[in-house]
Parts: sequence; structure tokens; C-alpha cells
Amino acid sequence: MKIIFYNVLLFFSLSFIYSEDFLQNPLSDDYMIHPGEGFCDEMYYHSYRSRKYHTAVDYIKKWKKAPILQGENDLSNLLTLYQKKFPNSIVETSSFWKNKEKLKEFLKINLYREGLDIIDTNIGLYPKSNLDDSYGHGDKVYAIYNGVVVDSFDPLEPSGWGKSILLEHNAPDGKVFEIIWKNKLYRLEKFWSGYFHNESNLVSKNDIITKGQAICKIGSANGIFNTLNGKNGIKEGSHLHFEIRIRESSLFPESSILSNREKVESIYIDPIYFLENSKLVNK
Repeated sequence: MKIIFYNVLLFFSLSFIYSEDFLQNPLSDDYMIHPGEGFCDEMYYHSYRSRKYHTAVDYIKKWKKAPILQGENDLSNLLTLYQKKFPNSIVETSSFWKNKEKLKEFLKINLYREGLDIIDTNIGLYPKSNLDDSYGHGDKVYAIYNGVVVDSFDPLEPSGWGKSILLEHNAPDGKVFEIIWKNKLYRLEKFWSGYFHNESNLVSKNDIITKGQAICKIGSANGIFNTLNGKNGIKEGSHLHFEIRIRESSLFPESSILSNREKVESIYIDPIYFLENSKLVNK
């Protein structure tokens, strides 16, 4: 695979219109990006210490009913509760804590995960349950572009990532995928998309996939994300962990990569940015 890039002087402005003849969103408009789970955010969740940076975005289903708990919680009280429960998990010098809105969403979600019953359904969180039927569990996920299944992991027992799929997408003859990222222009002959924590995989390794084809169903990684009995303190419910990669790599990268921002950004790209800004152009 060839990756050609050039330094550029101008930033590429975000567009919120997907090309009708190119990429497709993996999920319907019923889903939103999970607050605090954005691409390459520093991960201060106590259970993620070996994985400092996030490689993806997480999709959760929007709450369509009346909120269970309305209004904003007191930020200082939230922080005190979290520090009391996890006294060594907050890096006070981080710039993360200077963004009050990001901090507030972080605390809400993590206190919710830990069973402290701070539930704000305005950001997509549901009541706790032993059942995985909510959170979009079992909803179909769709391939964003034509490709081939290069890996399909389907464990019988719970694992850290759960059932997972990695697709390889090759540009048509005479074309390349073009994207400006971090002030560089990339012209890619191929890229990869990843779909993780699935309830079931609907395709197998080496299958040929078409854009819009259902490839898996949203899951909780074999119960790891169950809101009552989730493993390692991770209890936010079923969701889709969605990745875009611009370099070939294994389905499950090593912790040495996930703990290094430079390495993460050499392989991964913000998937929402890629969906909204990539183009299919002539070589």
C-alpha cells in the first residue's frame, strides 16, 4: 500500500454532508457520539489505564423518552464524589480538567458507570438493567463502503473487545481516497474500518462486502458493558466502537500503541472527520 502526503497550509473545513456515491454512516440518525469517548481523548476512566488514548468514537442510541432526571448536577459535588471513589485516577495537571463541559460529561458518565445513580438521559444514558435490550442492543450496523473482511473475531467467552470486525476498503482502479488530516494531504489506495463490541457478526473472514450491507449487530461485548454487571467498572451499556485506520495493523493493537498518542495518530484517524471530509478522486 502506498500513502502519499503533502504539507498543506490550509485546514479543510468540516462538512456535515456525506457523499451519496462514496461513504455511508455505519448507523442511523437514532445514534449519537458518546460524550467523553471521542477519538484520541485521553482516557482517565480508572479501568482504562493501559489504554491511554481512544482510537475511535463510540455510538450510543439517543434517548427518545422523557428524561428520568432533569437538570444539571453540581460540578464540584460530582468531582468530590469521583475523587472519593477513585483518589488516584484524576491527573490534576491535565488540560482536560480545564474544560468544564467536558469534565461535567466525564463525571456524569463515570459516576453512572459506578452505580452512583447520577443519570442524565439527555446525553443518551438509560436506566440500569440486567437486560441488554436497551441501548440499541441488536440493531444492525452497516458497512460504510465496499470492501473485504480481513478479520472477524467471534469469541465464545467475554473478552475485552468482544465480537469484532475489520474491513479493508480498496479504491477503484484509477482512484484514491483523499483526506486532509493534521495539515497533511493523504492520498490512500486503501483504508480500514473497524466495528467492535458486537452482539453478533453477520459476515466472516474473506467475505466480499458492499456499501450499506449489514455486517454485525450492536452488542455489549458479551456482557462486559452491562449496566449492572459490567466488567472492570465499565457499565455504560451496549454501543458501537467505530474506527477508521489509514495504515495496516492487527485487529487488536498492543497497549504500547494505545498508550502513545503519536503511534495512535499514525494508524488511526478521527472516524467522523473521515466520513465527513474524505473524497474519492482520480490519481
